[in-house]
Amino acid sequence: MSGRRYDRILSSTALALILVAPLGAGAQDASKQNGNAAFSEYSPEQTAAPASPATTTPAASGQPASAVNASVATDQPAPPSDPLASLDAADRPIAEKIRDLLAAKGEKFFVTKNEREAVETFYQSRNLLPLWLDKGVENARAKAVIARLKRADADGLNPSDYATPDFAGANFKIAPDGLAEAELKLTQAVLTYARHVQAGRFPYNRVSENIELPQKLPEPAQVLAAVADAADAADALDAFSPPQEAYRRLKAMLAELRGKPGTHAFLRA
Repeated sequence: MSGRRYDRILSSTALALILVAPLGAGAQDASKQNGNAAFSEYSPEQTAAPASPATTTPAASGQPASAVNASVATDQPAPPSDPLASLDAADRPIAEKIRDLLAAKGEKFFVTKNEREAVETFYQSRNLLPLWLDKGVENARAKAVIARLKRADADGLNPSDYATPDFAGANFKIAPDGLAEAELKLTQAVLTYARHVQAGRFPYNRVSENIELPQKLPEPAQVLAAVADAADAADALDAFSPPQEAYRRLKAMLAELRGKPGTHAFLRA
C-alpha cells in the first residue's frame, strides 16, 4: 500500500512538471521578445540626433558679399569732421595758427589756468574763427576795444599794462602766424583790463589788512562773450567798471584834476 501510494505521488509530480514545462518556455520567449522590443525603442540607431544650427552665408541670405561688407562698414564711427572746413579761405590759415599757439604756447599768453581754459573753450566754440579779424583784416570790434584800452588812464589804470597790437603793420598783413599772435595778445589785454577795472590790479590786503571789501574777479568766459556779442565792444568793456556812484564821481574828479596845470604828470606817475 505504501509503495503504491509513493508511486502515485511520483507520477503526479512528473505529470505536473510535464504540463508546466511548455508554459515556462513560452513565458521565457515572450520575455525575450518584450526585452528586445524595449531595447529597440531606445536604440541609438533609431534615436534622432539634435539638429545643428544653420549658418547663414551671404549667398544663403540672398545678399552679395559686397552688400554685407558695406553694411558692416556703415556701422563704423565716422571720422571727426574738420572744424576749420566751415571757415572762409582767408580765415582758415589764421585759425590754424591760433589752434597751434593755444596748444603749444597757451601759457605764454594766459598765465592762469582759468583764463587759458576759458579762451580755448571760447575759440573752439567758434571753430577757431578770429574775434578781432575778418578775413585777415582788423574789424570794427578790434578798433573799438583798442581805442578803449588806450584810454585806460581814465580809470586810474596805466594803458601800457594793456599792450595792443598794430594790425596794420606789414608783418601782420603777410604772415598768418603774426596775425594769430596779435589776435591772442589782444584777447589777453582785454581780459586783463576787465579784471583790473572790476577787481583792481592787486589784492586789497597788499594795501591794508583792514580792507574787507569783496574782490570778485570777472569770469573770462563772460568777458569774451560780452565783447563778442555786443554792438559796441567798448561799451561792453565799460560794463565791468564798478557800478557805484562813488566810483563815477572819482573818475570825474580824476579827469578834472588832470585838466589843471601841473597835476597831469603827478596823477599819471
